Amino acid sequence: MSEMYGGNDQIQVANALGMEIGYVGQSSMRTMNKNPVPKDVLHVPKASKNPIYVHKLLTNNNDFSNFTKRLSS
Repeated sequence: MSEMYGGNDQIQVANALGMEIGYVGQSSMRTMNKNPVPKDVLHVPKASKNPIYVHKLLTNNNDFSNFTKRLSS
C-alpha cells in the first residue's frame, strides 16, 4: 500500500546530491521468526541502493536486534 508523496523533501546521499521521493507507504519482510512490517517506507526512483533505518524498523515493530562482530579463529 502506497501513496504519492506530495512534499518537497529529498533524500540526501553521501555525495551530497538530493533525490526526490516518489511514494510513501509500507512494505513487508520475511525473517526466520517474524514478519515485520516497515512503515513510512520512502520510494526514491533514482536510488540504486535500499538503505534501512534499523532503529525505526525495530521501534515500529516493537522488536530488538543484537549486532555482533564475528571473530575469526
